[in-house]
Amino acid sequence: VHPSKGHIRDSLANGVVGYYAEKGLKFTFRCVNRLDKDTSGLVAVAKNAYTHHKLTEQMNTGELKRTYLALAEGIVTPSEGTVETDIRRIPGRATIKREVCPDGQGEKAITQYRVLERINGRSLLKIQLETGRTHQIRVHFSHLGYPLTGDWLYGREQDTFRQALHSAALRLVQPLTKKELFFSSPLPEDFLLMVNAPETGE
Repeated sequence: VHPSKGHIRDSLANGVVGYYAEKGLKFTFRCVNRLDKDTSGLVAVAKNAYTHHKLTEQMNTGELKRTYLALAEGIVTPSEGTVETDIRRIPGRATIKREVCPDGQGEKAITQYRVLERINGRSLLKIQLETGRTHQIRVHFSHLGYPLTGDWLYGREQDTFRQALHSAALRLVQPLTKKELFFSSPLPEDFLLMVNAPETGE
C-alpha cells in the first residue's frame, strides 16, 4: 500500500498520487484500510481529511465492513466461528512477523469466519474482521493450525508467489451523502489456480 524498502515506486500510494498528478492535481494519499503485501482486493482511499476521519470512525465501530476470502491448508473445524486473541510483534526480533500472545500483552484482534467449501484438503473461507491488526487473518489461522495457502511467513513455502488472501467486499456509508455503498472484487486468476491445485501431501 505504501512505499517501503525495495518498493519505492510501485506502491498503491504511488499509483493514486500519480493518477491525480496526471490531472494536474495535488493529492495526499489517505487509505482507510490497508492490505498486506501480496494480498489482493479492495482498499478504501479517502479524498480528503474529513472523509478519512469519518471512514476511520466507521471502521472502528464496525459500520465499515470488510469481507475477505481466504484459502487455508487443512479442513478447518468448526465450520464457522470467531477467533479472539491478542496479537503482538514478536519481541526482541527485527521482523514484521506477529504472534498470538496472552490477553493484555498485545492488541485485541477479532476474526469471524465461515467455511464456504472444502477442496483438495483445503478450506475456502469467508472472513469478516472486527479489528484490523497487522497480519491478523494470517496469524489467527496459523495459530489454529490452518495457515493460508502460499503463506511462507506463517505456514510453509509452496509453488505460489503469495498468500491466498483476497479483500472481496467493502460496505460503508458515504460520509457526505449518508448513502450506503457496497463494492465487490471477484477472485483473481492466481487465487483460483490455488483453489483448484491438488494437495501436495507435504
